[in-house]
Amino acid sequence: MRETPLLLREPTRVRAAPGLRREPFVRRHRIAWMLAAGGAVLLAGVGAFGTGSAAPWTLYPYWFFLAFTGGALGGWAVDRFNAVEVATERLAARAAAIILVVSLLMTPIIWVAAGVAVHGSWRPAKMLHLFPQALLVVSIFVALQLVLERGLRTASPQPAPLPWPRPPEAAEPALLARLLERLKGARLCAVEAEDHYLRVHTDAGSSLILMRLTDAVDELAGVEGARTHRSWWVARGAVTAAERGGGRATLRLVGGLTVPVSRSYARELRRAGWF
Repeated sequence: MRETPLLLREPTRVRAAPGLRREPFVRRHRIAWMLAAGGAVLLAGVGAFGTGSAAPWTLYPYWFFLAFTGGALGGWAVDRFNAVEVATERLAARAAAIILVVSLLMTPIIWVAAGVAVHGSWRPAKMLHLFPQALLVVSIFVALQLVLERGLRTASPQPAPLPWPRPPEAAEPALLARLLERLKGARLCAVEAEDHYLRVHTDAGSSLILMRLTDAVDELAGVEGARTHRSWWVARGAVTAAERGGGRATLRLVGGLTVPVSRSYARELRRAGWF
């Protein structure tokens, strides 16, 4: 049975704070384009994977095409898996998924490009030979992309402190009492379900607790917020921007966290003025 979102009284329309709108795809993944350019020069220069016999005017366009196509697919996959913004302990699983997806997508592209540009075999079975090569190159590029993009995000200026007032001690939600000592008194941003655990995001960091999301929502009674997804609850005051694109909506929170909005909750959130 679908749960009804927990919505609050007197909703106000969420507007993006200045400077916090999501960057365009090309700028957001500028690291990927730099890696693609450098990788194309390197791979063409050494004639990687038996392409050295091709003429330079064929070899370099071939590798630049593959490198930038891979960079674009890598950027798309990073966005889909939100890999730059997930907690460090979950990054390895996201990275592995991204590498597998991009490698599978790149294999037929390499097969066609090689057949056209460097006289590669047109036998479909050739893709079984090309996949390990794609997996190797994609693994290196995606690992570098994730590390450098996360470093770039960390080095970027952080948003101002949470704009909503800290509640009185007596009104503090029961859920916050379960957090680590270092997070006591922090302001709540969101609650995310991770298997049998919940990750509670605050303005002072995050913490894992063993609890069901439905029980956590009960303990958040009186706090202005809502379920946005079967795995997410978000504090209304933590939202700095609402973004829509590709048939789905996301919420940007203070601190840069991005939260998905599922279709089952989107209508009620829209009615309440969240976006």
